[in-house]
Amino acid sequence: MNFTNTKQIKSVFKISQDMTVEKFVSKNINQYYFIKKKSKNPRQIYIPSIQLKTIQKWILKKILTKEFSSSEVAHGFISGRSIVTNAREHLYKEPSWILTMDITNFFDSIRFDSIEHLFRQHGYTKEVSRTFATLCTYRGKLVQGFPTSPFLANLYLKSFDVYLKSNLQKYNVKYTRYADDLTFSGNIEKNYESFILESERMVEKGLTKLQLRVNSKKTNIQTKERKIVTGIWLYKNKLSVSNNYLKKFRREIYYCKKYGVIDHLIHTNKVEISNFHGYMYGKAYFVKMVDENLGMKLLKELNDLNWPM
Repeated sequence: MNFTNTKQIKSVFKISQDMTVEKFVSKNINQYYFIKKKSKNPRQIYIPSIQLKTIQKWILKKILTKEFSSSEVAHGFISGRSIVTNAREHLYKEPSWILTMDITNFFDSIRFDSIEHLFRQHGYTKEVSRTFATLCTYRGKLVQGFPTSPFLANLYLKSFDVYLKSNLQKYNVKYTRYADDLTFSGNIEKNYESFILESERMVEKGLTKLQLRVNSKKTNIQTKERKIVTGIWLYKNKLSVSNNYLKKFRREIYYCKKYGVIDHLIHTNKVEISNFHGYMYGKAYFVKMVDENLGMKLLKELNDLNWPM
């Protein structure tokens, strides 16, 4: 749909013409909750109302994913890509190194004006761009919990991704990004340490232009044969799930078999997990993404359990 002004957008989305878009968004944030992080600061997740969420999903489906495109090195929140495809890019047959970096306060650092500019770049008028940006932000920034935030964040970093990929190719350094997780890798060869330093320098330079910063506490260099990227283990040119993850998951399956699903939940104080069935199958499908055969075996074990109706 070719929007030309705010009045038209309000009409299509059934927003009162007497209410500003800013006030509409503010009134349609139902609540928010916090997710615990390893760092001291918890992650704040906002929950839009059904109406606002429907509008944001419409913008995502009808405008963003149709008219915009993320960079080829981005693997987060993109159909057909995942933490697995991200990790797979960094498999090597020869001895290799991996550098992982993290962007500080990723969503919160992407401001309203930057989102408005993204829409302007794609031909929308200033008025329409401002309205769309308002519908996709809260208190002047991207927030977690809005359906549009991950895609918009990818768009904001597209120029950064292109800059890194094109400039690091001459060093034979691979680069991928999963949301705010940046991964670089290369063969261990003469002067490879200088390639790592150059990668770090370019990240600092590129993020500064976008008014973003590196979380230096999370910068990590791996040179051992066994490495980890976005939660996936890389070893001998193969991907695998961590032994600790599999051990805990198999233990849960074992106790579900031995005591029954309900008794296991009561015994482990997990009755509050409203969809334990989905929780367990989600774990199995994650394993399947990484290791097809093992994942199928675990799914069969889940299928054989006596699940309560």
